Amino acid sequence: MVEFAPTGPKARTALTYGNSSRPGSPDITDQLRLYERRELRKVAFTPEEVAAAGVRTVQLPALADGS
Repeated sequence: MVEFAPTGPKARTALTYGNSSRPGSPDITDQLRLYERRELRKVAFTPEEVAAAGVRTVQLPALADGS
């Protein structure tokens, strides 16, 4: 669900299939419980919201072509 508020977008979501596709990951069905309870999680939009919601940061090396 998305609300276009004067202060910016506000959204809530749930992925019924989870947030991972790796077998054995604890996140493979993590959002199914939210769906069962008919709950949604907040979606982070701003850089500050994304940083606050993050679990960890991973720095990836640049590709050989510089991209």
